[in-house]
Amino acid sequence: MIETSLQSEPVMLPGRLIRNIAAYGLIAALMLMVSSLSVFLPAVLIHCAISYGRRAAWIAVAIASTVACGR
Repeated sequence: MIETSLQSEPVMLPGRLIRNIAAYGLIAALMLMVSSLSVFLPAVLIHCAISYGRRAAWIAVAIASTVACGR
């Protein structure tokens, strides 16, 4: 039997997914707080969106804005 799939990706556990999205949010918040790093903010959010989807990127933006505004 011939396998037709070109690549197989490991299934991520929900807890690990939530932890990774929260980490992206905290990294984005750190970049918002340090003005010289704000240039790289789009790269973090685009990488999150490519890795986990658009909804995850919006969640990371919400986390980042909450942490950055609450300082």
